Amino acid sequence: MIQETKTELTPPVVYSYYQSVRHFCILSFFSLGMYPFFWFFKHWQYLRDEKKLDISPSFRTAFTLFYGYTLFNEFELFAIEKGYKKNLPLFLIFICFMLFSVLVSIKGSLLSFCILFSFIFLIPVHRMMNFYYLKAHEHAIIRDKLSKGEKRFLRSIWIGLFVIAFLGIILP
Repeated sequence: MIQETKTELTPPVVYSYYQSVRHFCILSFFSLGMYPFFWFFKHWQYLRDEKKLDISPSFRTAFTLFYGYTLFNEFELFAIEKGYKKNLPLFLIFICFMLFSVLVSIKGSLLSFCILFSFIFLIPVHRMMNFYYLKAHEHAIIRDKLSKGEKRFLRSIWIGLFVIAFLGIILP
């Protein structure tokens, strides 16, 4: 006699796109200002998938100077649909972020450290996006720790820096 057992498939765990401001700041600072561009990339991916757009998140991220403000506007519209009330000066925020990001190119100046703190201008936009993610994906699980991918991202940045430093010592 064969006994049939019912196996219930458990639904996959769905994590929220919400990211705490603390995690955002840690990742931004300890990646030496590189994480915000990955942040742009992930949000462009979300926007592409959500609106079924025929865009390249990589291209849009590479040309953040031209497309970053558009991303902010799109997420502001999403957030307003969900009840967001604040009116952020998105253009000013974007200009300040880009200015601080570009100041790194001034060699031999203390201004080159501006890249470490350029993410500060993105915090209000990040909070607006978090508002949207919480409202749009109410049943998704919010991570309270850095994800494996985020840890891997930080590790790869620091390993790359050590390799470059090591090669700089060996190869004059």
